[in-house]
Amino acid sequence: MVKQSKVTGYILAAIGMLFFSFTLVAVKLGLESFTPTVMSFGRVIPVSLICLIALKMSGKSLLPPREDLSQVLAVTIGVVIAFPAITSFSLQHVTAGEAGIIGALGPIIAAALAVLYGHKHPGKEFWFAAAIGTVATIVFALTRGLGQGGGELLFWYAALLVSVTLWSWGQVTGGTLSGKHHSIHVLAWAILLGTPLNAAVAGYDILVANPITHWPTLSAWIGFLFVSFISMFMAFYIWYAAMARIGVVKTTVLQLVQPILTLVWGIWLIKEEAKLDTWIAALVIIIAVGYTQRAGRRNQTSTK
Repeated sequence: MVKQSKVTGYILAAIGMLFFSFTLVAVKLGLESFTPTVMSFGRVIPVSLICLIALKMSGKSLLPPREDLSQVLAVTIGVVIAFPAITSFSLQHVTAGEAGIIGALGPIIAAALAVLYGHKHPGKEFWFAAAIGTVATIVFALTRGLGQGGGELLFWYAALLVSVTLWSWGQVTGGTLSGKHHSIHVLAWAILLGTPLNAAVAGYDILVANPITHWPTLSAWIGFLFVSFISMFMAFYIWYAAMARIGVVKTTVLQLVQPILTLVWGIWLIKEEAKLDTWIAALVIIIAVGYTQRAGRRNQTSTK
């Protein structure tokens, strides 16, 4: 039964990672007609209804237990508010593939944050490989920024790094809570806690700041609905369920191939161009992140 549960966990993690790999491309599609504010804050509104139904049907309170409130708020801040907002605005200035390169540091950041939640120290090899991946990302951002966009492009790369850090924080916190509560309850609580703020900001944007004067395109609707129902809810529900079965670190390992998939989807679906340095940076970061996971597992084995 334990082996079967682990197999199920890896399958769920793979599905969740596949959904996540489409997210940045979906945001790009949505930006054809919707503002970044709607694509970030507004995406929560449709899925909040599902959260209400899920909690009511399971007999749970609409608010998390008091002792878990701070951790659920971490998921709200990182996953529901900060990451969607920063990426939506950043993707007006960078490609989905470039954003995916910055996002490749997610597993390193998540593993580092996991230490703060009681996991064993991964060891010197882990941090050495993590440093290589970080340096590769910085070199990519500096080279691309100084060569093409100057300070403005570097600003958006830095903003994306902040968003990935906050997203990883929400990931680790939500994964930790999923060992105590059902993953769908953790996610629903986090989304509902953020709904009042998101609804106020999105409503002001649609009704006052940037009223919609033309009916959005079909591709924009597809992008918006994807990030709302799939990226914001279904993918995280599956992801947290995987974490509950195989652990936080093992789940995040599968994100190694996510930036490559994002590059491919960007080229295929929205005709983006990925230059050679983008592919090289992606491969270097993936190798570095892969080694961090291998080093971390080897260190844990040697300390048993």
